Amino acid sequence: MVKKPALDAVDVEILKLLAEDCKLSLKDISKKVGVSIPVVRKRIRRLESLGILKGCKALIDPEVVGAVSYLIVVEGREIRSISSILEEFSEVEKAYVSTSRRSGVLIARFTDLKRFDEIISKIESLGLNVKSTMLIDLEYSERVWTPPEPSQRVTLKCAFCNQPIIGEPYKVVLSDGRILYFNSEECAKAYFLLKKSKG
Repeated sequence: MVKKPALDAVDVEILKLLAEDCKLSLKDISKKVGVSIPVVRKRIRRLESLGILKGCKALIDPEVVGAVSYLIVVEGREIRSISSILEEFSEVEKAYVSTSRRSGVLIARFTDLKRFDEIISKIESLGLNVKSTMLIDLEYSERVWTPPEPSQRVTLKCAFCNQPIIGEPYKVVLSDGRILYFNSEECAKAYFLLKKSKG
């Protein structure tokens, strides 16, 4: 069994920020997450080395550049060969495959529909069947997936008393976007009282 890498709250917040805007500077991420720039840099390098963070891409609206989008459902014994379609045709944006069901889905964008016919022919030449095709005429905004919460194996520490947080942390989002975690609401109040008294 493959051991899954543990993500703590800092990792998750960094991933969420980069998913919203991958051009954020290390300084901006540092301010929002509440850790130093070197820590942010180290975390990003770790997330990249683990294969969790897979780079930064520009999002292009196909409709604005005059492309039409299709969903192509395929099935067959050699379903893994669908990967060659991605390599050969730049129009194919994504491929999703279920090897256990021997089926898959391609999402393709076309500015020239002759290429659509070429892709269908290529799929059939691989011994796959095109089960259905569907013109996509309405797309809702795409949400980039991020982990919803830290892994259970990670222990957070309270921002006030620096003790391990047992159970659900008390979370405070600051006006500048940084997030602090506490053992309880009392720890959070004590933290802010102390901060206020120090000026």
